[in-house]
Amino acid sequence: MSLLAGAALLSSCSDTLEIARPEGIDVPQSYVTMPSGVTTASTKITVDGSWTASSADSWLSVSPASGEAGTYTLNINAADSDTRVGYVTVTCGKASQRITVNQIGLVVPGSKDTPYTATEAYNIIKSGKIPVSEVYVKGIITNILELSVEWGNATFFISDDGSEDSPQFEIYRVKYLEGAPFTSEDQLGLGWTIVAKGIIKDYKGTPEMDQGGTLISVTPGEPFDDGSVTITEVLALADNETFSTKNAFVSAITTKGFVATDAKGAAIYVYNNGVPAVTVGDKVSFGGTKSTSNGIPQVTKPTDIKVAGSGNKITYPDAKDITATFDTYTATTPEFVTFEGVLSAGAYTNVTVEGATVKGSLVNPVDALGTLSDLNGKKVIVKGYYNGNNTSGENTYLNVIATSVKAAAGGGGEETTKCTTLAEIVSKITSTDRANPSPYEAKLATPAVVSYVNGSNVFMQDASGGLLLYKGETGLKPGDTVGGEFSGTGYMYSALPEITSFEGATIGTGTAPAPKVVTIAELKANFNKYISTLVKVEGVTINADAAGTGKTNVEIAQGGETMTLRTQVNAIKLTKGSTGDVIVIPTIFNTTMQLGLWEQDNFIAK
Repeated sequence: MSLLAGAALLSSCSDTLEIARPEGIDVPQSYVTMPSGVTTASTKITVDGSWTASSADSWLSVSPASGEAGTYTLNINAADSDTRVGYVTVTCGKASQRITVNQIGLVVPGSKDTPYTATEAYNIIKSGKIPVSEVYVKGIITNILELSVEWGNATFFISDDGSEDSPQFEIYRVKYLEGAPFTSEDQLGLGWTIVAKGIIKDYKGTPEMDQGGTLISVTPGEPFDDGSVTITEVLALADNETFSTKNAFVSAITTKGFVATDAKGAAIYVYNNGVPAVTVGDKVSFGGTKSTSNGIPQVTKPTDIKVAGSGNKITYPDAKDITATFDTYTATTPEFVTFEGVLSAGAYTNVTVEGATVKGSLVNPVDALGTLSDLNGKKVIVKGYYNGNNTSGENTYLNVIATSVKAAAGGGGEETTKCTTLAEIVSKITSTDRANPSPYEAKLATPAVVSYVNGSNVFMQDASGGLLLYKGETGLKPGDTVGGEFSGTGYMYSALPEITSFEGATIGTGTAPAPKVVTIAELKANFNKYISTLVKVEGVTINADAAGTGKTNVEIAQGGETMTLRTQVNAIKLTKGSTGDVIVIPTIFNTTMQLGLWEQDNFIAK
């Protein structure tokens, strides 16, 4: 019996064992992996006696956690999905063995941890399966269209490798890190890697992240060297030097060529005799020979012109007014200018500037400028790219590649009466092209009052109706008044009238207007009357959820009538079936009447 007892002691790994025997624990698989999205794993153990299993990692648990001698399946559980390494220790007496647990976090495409690549975002949009909530996109900057310190945002393209040969994804008017405004042009550069967060969509064939996004990270880097040059670098070449560029956008056209610009606003006229045809907003690549004509650099022998994308938004620099210096004005590059004079439309299109001996000449104007013969003999405002001076006969001509030709106030091309109400300003806004907005002049009988402000969106109203001022930081707040004699421009954005400037306006202070109580039936019957004004609709029912992760359209109902409610900021949450009052601003998108809900508190649950 004593021999048997001694044998039992030697074969056991109980607490009475003096010397630890690692062979008392057998773990055939001491390294286990939890694949992406999986939070459990298992492994077998064989032990010779009483044992326990535990983990010092708070996110790991194990079952069973103890037992007697035998073979067991050990189940290891993680609290959630993440990427990390932990350990489970099996102990039997004084012997122990560690099991390594390698967890691979759940890969969520488009999330902060696994952002879409530029190519992935591009392909998702092209497939039509576009997420409705905000996503993250990562890429390398290939072209910067605009970085506006005034507006605090930037527009640029990214690709996976920083080259122009990879799919190009546009980041449109994004804010700087965590939504802060850009304060310096040095905050972005070609070749830099960025991660941006926002809503992605298809804009007229261009995959992009919509306005309102924000940068999450910015990492400086070097531009991709593919041998191509920018327009800025083309201008620095000597005459007869050849080049190729992939970083150009068409910003103006004539019947004989086009103006190509780059991210720095540098411009050059490309004389291709109109073949191939391009249009404003096209992204183009081409080669050629740099030359000079009438003292201005241009490309007279372009080669291999290719359109890489269309519908890009062109932002023009502030135009230099040269009306007062027309006779003496000159430049060495195609500056963006404006001047005023009387149009003469015939075999050639010229402009006579009052007091000047030099005449303005529009270079091969295109139909897109409008029916210029209707403005014959009338005072107009011309904007475009300076293209040098030349002499013909007794006259000297200042050449301009026009981007817009508009009737000047008091020049016989439009009424000179100033708008006395916001409704009259709205009636002046007919253009759908932000690059060529409609002008207006106002002298309001009663100052308009600001009803709501959110970022660049400033809503104001008077007795005649409402109007949206879409402009960067204005400093305006609810209750402020806008009056006096002022002027500006505006255009129709998806059928919604908005102004983008109000030069000379007198700003005062007052009381923010209370929302006017209306019914859905009244809104549907007289919608134009309420556009861009603050209203309250009582006793509505929410017919769909808004998750608070993206801007959402839901339907609301009242008394048998329904209308689209648009959550204008991502954070607003609504629950299907809930009822209450909503304080909203009626707007329109294309043909859809919708009520803009800008604040969570403006849904007052009942």
